[in-house]
Amino acid sequence: MRWRRIVLAWGFWLPFGFTSYMAWTPVAHPEISQANDKFMHILAFGYLTGAFSIAYAHWTTWPRTAALMLAYAALIEVVQGLIPNRESSLLDFVADGIAIGLALSGLYVIHQVAGRLKQKTDVA
Repeated sequence: MRWRRIVLAWGFWLPFGFTSYMAWTPVAHPEISQANDKFMHILAFGYLTGAFSIAYAHWTTWPRTAALMLAYAALIEVVQGLIPNRESSLLDFVADGIAIGLALSGLYVIHQVAGRLKQKTDVA
């Protein structure tokens, strides 16, 4: 059980570090279309939210996860506004929030379905 928690934690912290590095690097990135940029935000924050929820399921609740991920998204945007060649964007924050909501909603549905399946197998 201990190794499982360690592996799940690394499944969150490595991508978290990569996301932070990419967000806070002052290197000018090639022009990315608005749609592709928002897709990347949704992909990154959807994964991070799901990975955090799974890795720290023994500690966190869904509202706590949402609050932590939203705080991280806000921090990224504030810091990006202070970095040369970077700019903060309210739309990026909105995309992150959508991803967080979708990830937690998906996990909720999976949790509910798994609970019902477990009840059926326990009765049988």
